[in-house]
Amino acid sequence: MDHLTAARECIMKNRRAQKAVFQILWAVLFVATGRIAGQEPGNPEDRRIEKFLFKQIQISGSSEMVGELYNIQGAERRRPPSMGRISANALIQATRQFSMPVTVLWSTEGSYLSRDMNLIGFHPTWAWGRAHLGDFSSPLSEFTFSGVNVEGGGLEFWPGRLRFAVGGGRTHRAVTDIQANERFAQYLAAGKVGYEHRNGSFLDLIILKAKDDIHSLQPRSDYRYLIPDTLENEADTLWIDRPYYSVLPQENLLTGLAGMIRLFRNSMELHFEGTGSAFTRDITLYPIHLDSLDAPEFLRDLIGSVYKPRSGSLLDFAGTVGFDLRLDKFKISSGYTYIGPGYVSLGIPSTINDRQEWKAATSFQIRKNRFSLSWDRKSNNVLSQKLATDTRNQFRIVLNRNLNRLRSSFDLNILSMNAAAAADSLEWTYSNVVFNTNQALAFGPSSMIRQVGVRYTFQTSDKNATGSRAVSSYHTASLTGSIRPAESLLLNGSAGCSFRRSASQGYYVTQVYSLRCVFHALEKKWSSSLLIQSSMVRDMNVYRAGLDSAYKLTAKDAVKLDISHAAFEGSRTFRETRASVNISHRF
Repeated sequence: MDHLTAARECIMKNRRAQKAVFQILWAVLFVATGRIAGQEPGNPEDRRIEKFLFKQIQISGSSEMVGELYNIQGAERRRPPSMGRISANALIQATRQFSMPVTVLWSTEGSYLSRDMNLIGFHPTWAWGRAHLGDFSSPLSEFTFSGVNVEGGGLEFWPGRLRFAVGGGRTHRAVTDIQANERFAQYLAAGKVGYEHRNGSFLDLIILKAKDDIHSLQPRSDYRYLIPDTLENEADTLWIDRPYYSVLPQENLLTGLAGMIRLFRNSMELHFEGTGSAFTRDITLYPIHLDSLDAPEFLRDLIGSVYKPRSGSLLDFAGTVGFDLRLDKFKISSGYTYIGPGYVSLGIPSTINDRQEWKAATSFQIRKNRFSLSWDRKSNNVLSQKLATDTRNQFRIVLNRNLNRLRSSFDLNILSMNAAAAADSLEWTYSNVVFNTNQALAFGPSSMIRQVGVRYTFQTSDKNATGSRAVSSYHTASLTGSIRPAESLLLNGSAGCSFRRSASQGYYVTQVYSLRCVFHALEKKWSSSLLIQSSMVRDMNVYRAGLDSAYKLTAKDAVKLDISHAAFEGSRTFRETRASVNISHRF
């Protein structure tokens, strides 16, 4: 039996098992804390046990309840009319060697189709290991597994300098609604073995397999171009002898090596990763006979036990290497990344493949001046398979100065992009230059005027495509200020004006004004912030108002009210209002 199939059958009962385990854990916790809270002990022995538990078990964390109302008039609704959310993050510390972080999130928003927003996870941790039960995401490396939530379980342990990890579960639920794009349920299993030095250097071998559950969706019966009785295609008389789905079931196998080497008291660091990917877009296609591979028999047997290549399967590679040097007043970093056009990882949210990137950056300090320089070059068509190659170069220079009360910064960003192609119709160029400077004068804490600043931005862009050229530019200047007329009152205001000229929209002016009032009262237990903002862009006027008010009920409890309203007037006129209440508790 395929190991992912066995994992799928186990995870199908995951929710029920989780619920039972959680009820037992919470029951034990309730009994323990209830007795510790002061219930009458039965005998002196119980009293000694309770004193011992009181010293050993500590619970800390925070919880939050949020309720929101939303309304819009004159436009399509972008959020549900009402929403409720409960979240909690707790740390149960049993001893110095054992702790258990707990994460809970429940929302009336439910799920975004294949992913469930509601989360609950237990992560017991001890001196030489950690476990995961429920929802978790434990990153393995940049190109294999990172940023994807798994509903299942995992185990990590590090005896001595060795590191081991294994885990898996469901990453996507099945979606049967054809209007929302059907999707198979997807399951993932991953493992890692490695070695870590005491200075943080490590080397890890990682393997991951993700596969769609083909049984989570039923084959489609509404064949548009097929004769129902014979499944014969009217267009070319080809026969269909396999199930038909609105989406394709996928399979992915990854094997990678990742590491980092630290030298000279961690001032120098070299990090690298190389990962191979085998990806099948449709696992219902016929498998390829491994006997045709020019490889030893044991290797063919090993490959066939974990992955079956099929027609259209992609094999490719992704790698990265980087160097960092960190001194007191000087830092430098560089790196190179390559991702082949056929590289796919279902263990990360998204990957832009068929690209390579060079980057370098440095920063250094001279007296009270801090300089930063960076360069980044990206290009695609790494195997010269396409008709055009897109290249992007970005340079940035930043200067920050801190001269007592005067704080000054200068920022220059230059972007150049082009497409080189054999056909003139496919070539294009684009350049963009942005210069920004910010000058602020800060006064002492006893002064009523706290800060005055001026900000100026200049941007110009030049696009040349298909024989037509478009040049645009704009100048933006804004004035900011902050005053404190009273100890409990702070006013922040800004006024800005932008002069823009573009080939498509001509010349126009944008104005933006804002005022924020921050008020504290009742020995700073109550704090409120009122924001009023307006912007005028061509024929569109936008007015915004918002109120945030928070009150500390106790040292550990607080309630917060947030109300915002926006009015849009112009070619489209609509109004949008949001109001929410947040109740938080620390324990």
